[in-house]
Amino acid sequence: MQPAAEGGSSDRVTVDLDPDVRSGPGKVRRDSEPVSEDERSGRADVVLSRIITALERLEVEENAPRSLKRKRYAAAMLLLSVPVLSSIVAFGVQLSVAFGRSFSKLGSLFVASSLLVTFLTTHLVLRYGSAEFKKLASRRYLICIVNGMVVASKHTLQAMAVSRMNSSIFFIVMRFALLWMAMFDALYSLKLPGLKAIGILAVILFSVSITSDSLTSDEEGMEVTMEGVFLALGCALADAGSDIASDVIGSSFTTGLQGTARNCELNRYLVMQQACSIPCYILAAAAIGELPILFRGYDSTVFFLASLPLVLKIPVFQFAIFTAGAVKTNMAVSFEMGVSYVFEVFFGLAKFNLSKFFAMMAFACVLLMDSLHASQLENAAAEQHRTTLQKVRREIERTCASTSVVRDGGDGNAK
Repeated sequence: MQPAAEGGSSDRVTVDLDPDVRSGPGKVRRDSEPVSEDERSGRADVVLSRIITALERLEVEENAPRSLKRKRYAAAMLLLSVPVLSSIVAFGVQLSVAFGRSFSKLGSLFVASSLLVTFLTTHLVLRYGSAEFKKLASRRYLICIVNGMVVASKHTLQAMAVSRMNSSIFFIVMRFALLWMAMFDALYSLKLPGLKAIGILAVILFSVSITSDSLTSDEEGMEVTMEGVFLALGCALADAGSDIASDVIGSSFTTGLQGTARNCELNRYLVMQQACSIPCYILAAAAIGELPILFRGYDSTVFFLASLPLVLKIPVFQFAIFTAGAVKTNMAVSFEMGVSYVFEVFFGLAKFNLSKFFAMMAFACVLLMDSLHASQLENAAAEQHRTTLQKVRREIERTCASTSVVRDGGDGNAK
């Protein structure tokens, strides 16, 4: 509709198509007509009510993780099993080598991943239906290829390292993963190192002192080679990368999901992760010339010591992260070096040394202290966020109440 210019009038005629305002196909009004006070107040109330609804939704999302407290017993059991299974994964390879069995480490990893893919796929189809399995054809899961490669490199380096050194010393060197994660975090945030980074540096220096002491303690049964140390350092880098990738991918896949839908998505994620790891083991075996002898020396003992612990450890570790959180899971992982040392002493692979045992426990406590500090900082930030949301909500409700009182009073005077 064109503006009316009749009689030199400057008033402009418009068509208001707002569905909340119009009373017909198109309500014609003049812009110069004043908007009533009641209409203006009504619109303000609608806007404020929508803001309050959005704040309530944010508060619900902030408080959603608290529902996990109902599963504290299951979370505690998972956290207790994480260091045991992690230490058994490395100690099993060390024990197999100590028994004089010559076998391909990549063959045991290939069997473990194949079993995991079979079990997880069967669980996905039987528990959630074939329709959920078909969703794996989505392009969003292509990113799991990179994650599968990193996870495969981590397990490959770990198996090769623990065949050249004691598993307890391996887990000490593996704590260098904290340094890699601190570096990745600094690069991502583009910030100078803070208190947490300095604490991690102290932990790393402490681990170096223990490792150096172990390099000169051959008479105590602690066997270490420089090749094993370098392999463990590479494994620490791969471990940091896999943890970050799993955290980012898992969080993006399960955002907004709860209950069965969340567990189903985690099941699909684990299937793709392990399925993408299998070709990596074959390529690694071909690269080092072990493809023709991939299953050489593989027997029931190697299966129970080197493959089965990994089959149990991977899903337990992932579910511990999604149930108890990454911070608490990392706290539990800090004690795997002590558990592995106990296994070594029990099976006669190392002589018990009280000072070394307490040094490892002190190292684990330092890691625990760092994790607790990080957890307290995160909880304080979350609490401050919730407090701010509550203050904003109260202010908006107070504004709505005062506006309503003024409008009602004005109506009463008019009557």
